[in-house]
Amino acid sequence: MEETKEIPLNTEEEERMLQPPAKEQIVPTAIMQFTPVVEKKRTFLDTLLDIFGSSSSKDEGKVSVAKKKKITLLAIVLLLMGFVISATGFFIMWFTELYNDTLISRLVLRENTLAAEWWANPPLHSYLKVYIFNYTNVDRFNDGTDEKLVVEEIGPYVYYEKLTKEDIVFNDNNTISYREKRVNYFLPDMNTWSDLENITVPNIPMLTAMKKVKDRGFFVQLGLNTALSATSSTVFKHLPVNEFLWGYEDGLISVSKTMLPPEERPPFEKFGLLINRNATSLDNFTIHTGEGDIRQLAKILSLNGEDSIDFWTSDECNLMGGTDGSQFPPHLLQKKDRLELYIKDMCRKFPLEYEKDVTVFDGIPAWRYKAPDDVFANPKVNPDNQCYCHQTADECPKSGLFNSSICAYGAPIYLSFPHFYTGDERLYDKISGLHPDPEKHMTYADIHPRLAFPINGASRFQINVEVFQPAFTSTKKMSILDFQRNATSLDNFTIHTGEGDIRQLAKILSLNGEDSIDFWTSDECNLMGGTDGSQFPPHLLQKKDRLELYIKDMCRKFPLEYEKDVTVFDGIPAWRYKAPDDVFANPKVNPDNQCYCHQTADECPKSGLFNSSICAYGAPIYLSFPHFYTGDERLYDKISGLHPDPEKHMTYADIHPRLAFPINGASRFQINVEVFQPAFTSSLYPLKEGDILPVLWLEVVPGEFSDELISLIFHSSFSANAVQIGLRYGTLLLTATFLALLIGVCWHRGKNSKQ
Repeated sequence: MEETKEIPLNTEEEERMLQPPAKEQIVPTAIMQFTPVVEKKRTFLDTLLDIFGSSSSKDEGKVSVAKKKKITLLAIVLLLMGFVISATGFFIMWFTELYNDTLISRLVLRENTLAAEWWANPPLHSYLKVYIFNYTNVDRFNDGTDEKLVVEEIGPYVYYEKLTKEDIVFNDNNTISYREKRVNYFLPDMNTWSDLENITVPNIPMLTAMKKVKDRGFFVQLGLNTALSATSSTVFKHLPVNEFLWGYEDGLISVSKTMLPPEERPPFEKFGLLINRNATSLDNFTIHTGEGDIRQLAKILSLNGEDSIDFWTSDECNLMGGTDGSQFPPHLLQKKDRLELYIKDMCRKFPLEYEKDVTVFDGIPAWRYKAPDDVFANPKVNPDNQCYCHQTADECPKSGLFNSSICAYGAPIYLSFPHFYTGDERLYDKISGLHPDPEKHMTYADIHPRLAFPINGASRFQINVEVFQPAFTSTKKMSILDFQRNATSLDNFTIHTGEGDIRQLAKILSLNGEDSIDFWTSDECNLMGGTDGSQFPPHLLQKKDRLELYIKDMCRKFPLEYEKDVTVFDGIPAWRYKAPDDVFANPKVNPDNQCYCHQTADECPKSGLFNSSICAYGAPIYLSFPHFYTGDERLYDKISGLHPDPEKHMTYADIHPRLAFPINGASRFQINVEVFQPAFTSSLYPLKEGDILPVLWLEVVPGEFSDELISLIFHSSFSANAVQIGLRYGTLLLTATFLALLIGVCWHRGKNSKQ
């Protein structure tokens, strides 16, 4: 057994080991030493490299060097791709029109699309306001007691007007052919006047007959004198308002069908100034759809198969062009550019010039375009009007009048702005009671800058008749106008759909298969063009560009010029285009009007008048702005009571810049008649041949917009712009981010390769 050897202990040490530990005393059991590790601050770039597996940590032994290079290269490639994509988006949003083009392409008139549906059945309907000049002192004027005829403007008579397109044909060449249908309803709740009240107005059928036989033989004039006596016809007629506007039977119409050659007989059984405005038009329009060239959107290409007419003295005046005013090419809409309409009832193009920026509908911005003050000016004031002096007229009308007799079956009808606004002062010589006021009588349109269609406005024109007197009569005389407002037009228009070229959208290509007429003295004036004014090609809508309409009732193209930026509908921006002041000016003032001096006229009308007789079946009809606004002062010589006012009588359109259609505006024109005196007649004193008598003026303004249309306008004005701005700056931020990351990865990789 092995013995255990005891080890001696020190007494103090032994006692200490045998004592129990004190309460809460810490007894050391081991000594540990920690070496602090200082971590390197990590950056976003390090984290990114870790994700791609290219960290440079020396303890990372699991990833081979070759694999790390591949992962780093992959990161560079992915970042490079992101940079290229974002840079491409940045370039597209900042330096191209792709975004706008994508939006605008929806305006192309394609079959079974919303754009085509709204074009054929507009969600916005108009109010037609008619102001009639009631002659209050005819007896006192005839017996010499009063030196001037006194007129009292009564109205407005307000009608709800619904315009639709019928017989629509989509052609293979990006055009559309169609006819117009208008239906008007009297609105008792909006009228303070009854259309059953009697008025005293010029006897237009009688005055037309007088003009027709003015240069005929003795026996023809004697036959008319017999007919006038048999029918108890007098120069002024007393009848109810509704009959004067929408039709009444007149014995002279039946007589004229037996006395006149077939080609000169009136194509109606009743006479009414607006009788054919409540039916389907016989005219066939052809316009451009905008397909392939949006700059041609809504441009009138032809009317009844002709791209020009032969009424005027120049090709330019005879040429159709512009739009019908309901749409303009968006990319052509510039504030300082004229807009051009074609007004069929004038057989001429009609301009609008930019006036100012406005807001409509509680803030929607628009550009206001108005009819130029000299649009009806005598050629001495506006030389461009020389071509509208009729080929059969001895001289051009006074400023403020447009001889539309050529468009009114030869009736001595003269159009003007209401109250001869902008017209010659001599127009007031024998008429009192006219008070031209721009606020009341100016024709204008507030056009949405983006959509390029009117969202507000007023079309204001006055109808006047010229006095004639045939042989063996002691009566005073005037003329006829068939102002086709309440019917489906028999005219067939062909327009461009915009398919394939959005610049051609809504451009009128032909009317009744014709792309021109032969009324005027130049090919340009005879050529059809522009749009009907309801739409313009978006890509043509530039502020500085003229817009061009084709006004069938004038048988001519009609320009609109940028005036100013406006806001409409509580903040929606628009560009205002207005009819140029010299659009009816005499060619001496506006040489472009030389071609509209009739081929049979010795001189052009005074400034402010447009001789539209060639579009009125030969009636001595002159168009002007209301109250002869912008017309020659001589137009006021025999008329009192006219007070031209740009705010009331100017024609303008506020066009949406993006959508290129009018969202506001006013179309204002006055119808006038010219006095004639055939051979073998007694004196017309105190009237004399060539005097212009105002009949009435019309103002067409937009009605209430549908919620759907308001939503579209607001989106195009604000939401679309916000999205575009967001995409622009978003692509800019992404491009900068990818570029920074790419530079960072490349720098880090280069740094590691050196180590």
